[in-house]
Amino acid sequence: MVKSMIKVITYHYVKPTSDEFPHLKYLSVSMFQKQLDFFEKEYGFISKKSFELTLKKKQIVEPGVLLTFDDGLLDHYQWVYPELLKRNLWGLFFICTGHYQKKQLLGVHRVHSLLGAIDSKQVFEETINLIQDHMLDHHHIKEYDKYIYKDQVNIDTFYAVKRLFNYFIKYEFRDKILDLFMHKYFNEQMLFDRYYMSADEIKEMKNYGMIFGCHGESHRVLNRLDNKVQENEILGALDFLEKQIGLDNHRIFCYPYGGPSSYNDYTLEILKNNNIECAFDFDVTNSKDISESELKTNLYTLPRYDCNRFYDCL
Repeated sequence: MVKSMIKVITYHYVKPTSDEFPHLKYLSVSMFQKQLDFFEKEYGFISKKSFELTLKKKQIVEPGVLLTFDDGLLDHYQWVYPELLKRNLWGLFFICTGHYQKKQLLGVHRVHSLLGAIDSKQVFEETINLIQDHMLDHHHIKEYDKYIYKDQVNIDTFYAVKRLFNYFIKYEFRDKILDLFMHKYFNEQMLFDRYYMSADEIKEMKNYGMIFGCHGESHRVLNRLDNKVQENEILGALDFLEKQIGLDNHRIFCYPYGGPSSYNDYTLEILKNNNIECAFDFDVTNSKDISESELKTNLYTLPRYDCNRFYDCL
């Protein structure tokens, strides 16, 4: 690592093998441990104190790796948190809040569960049979994505299903279709009870040095929402987190899905106007380390690496 650079790593599911979800994309606990060994040897980890000073001074106090974990998954309490404690490390965890009020899986995790348990070709075909043209958000469908809802063969159906539900089906129709799928294939209440960290578990982790940030209420794509709904997504989640767990004066944000296609100028305006210290991006096509110039000019689009990027390094 170049001197005075921070390498931010993104994690989602970290778990043992699951027979219940054989197709789920996840990082095994053993691979997570190997990655921590590798990062320690090659780069070292930035301390929590140094990270806080970095944000305060807008300059890199200490180079190293910063570990981040998205979505508030129970995986992070069960498997990540104990490993970090064992190694005297800390992490930055980004929490969605909508599921605490609705007591059901967020749409993004309903899709993950479907694709984890059911063959993607079957899910794709069932979805295509349920949607009609007026259900699609044509404004967000680019020319190269139109194959998704046409009768084509030899497409990546796993990718196509995610794109359909995350970007192209209007939210009011997406939720109704996912209701049908969840009722058909799962006991959603049982699944919900073992999917997310509880508020008490988050408080425990915070007491042991973990930092928590905001990931929005419902993990929807922010630039698909009108301005008022965007404000509610971000500020409502911040308000909930501050009241329920306290954020120790840290107001840090992470864009759902990440990448420049997931937010817009108004999103950045909301963050700047509400004293957000910084925000993390996740653009797999433009992963890079954070430099001091990044902190001074791109504080609301700080880049991160996908943890899967480091498979070949071990």
